[in-house]
Amino acid sequence: MTTFRSWQRLFKGVEMYKEILTPPLMRITLPKGIPKHIDSDTVWRTTPWGLSLLYDSMYRFIIDPRTGTSFASFDKLLASHRVYTITSRISIGKRFSQAELGSLECVASLTHVGKSTIAINIDMLSPSRDEPLSSCTHQLVLLDITTKTKCHIPDWWKTKHVVSATTGKSLHIEPWRKSEEAGSSATFTVEADDTDPNKHANWTSFARYCLQSCFQNGDSRISDFNLNNEISEITAFYPGEVRKGETVNVLFWRDAILSTRLNFEISNNKSTSFQASVDFHSGSFVSAMLNSDIEKASVKSMF
Repeated sequence: MTTFRSWQRLFKGVEMYKEILTPPLMRITLPKGIPKHIDSDTVWRTTPWGLSLLYDSMYRFIIDPRTGTSFASFDKLLASHRVYTITSRISIGKRFSQAELGSLECVASLTHVGKSTIAINIDMLSPSRDEPLSSCTHQLVLLDITTKTKCHIPDWWKTKHVVSATTGKSLHIEPWRKSEEAGSSATFTVEADDTDPNKHANWTSFARYCLQSCFQNGDSRISDFNLNNEISEITAFYPGEVRKGETVNVLFWRDAILSTRLNFEISNNKSTSFQASVDFHSGSFVSAMLNSDIEKASVKSMF
């Protein structure tokens, strides 16, 4: 069992342990639970964005060989390759906000291995172990370290790990066309703290831009409490990159088919960098509002 202090800015001092179960399953333990981070005199709360930061920290933690055995031989794979996130999905159970989150146990697993894609899932286990409190799946694309273009996964890695993929399902998301109803928008400038080591906007920053734009420009009755406690799932697709200092525009609108879903698109002057759908728990305030026949008449101008 190995412990390591996470190097990410927002998670300095987060205590994590990892250990191999049946390869390549890996258990991650946070003995102090989800951390409270003090930033500008504000206590960090367990928000969907905060969860994405925590999952991002765990992904880096299990892969980094400095923390002990690297998950699924990623240290060897990344010696001659790079990866980037192409899709992700965070699911948040209804019991998450009510759960007594003391010591936390998570389990990481491979769920898909394709020609050039690898999906990793992390389940945050509930104390009763009956179903995850939350989970996050990342689908990664492998890049050649020299040409920085997509390449096939090496045979040696596939031979060793493809049989361990638990579901075989790819987290494939088709891009969509922007709705004509996408009228609400907000702009953000990518700051240094929003970027990864390559100076590109980190995937967690896109989630924050979306939630902030929704709160700033949506119906005034949707509070940060609603956004922090009523979201059930965030599914995202990352077709492009945005660098530090660039300005992005966020558009969002109510889904034409699922009335409890909001869709988001982030773009700069060149192209679309991010698309996501945010679903709300049935019976939640936002879900009821979006479902209301009275609200549907005016929701077009709100979202």
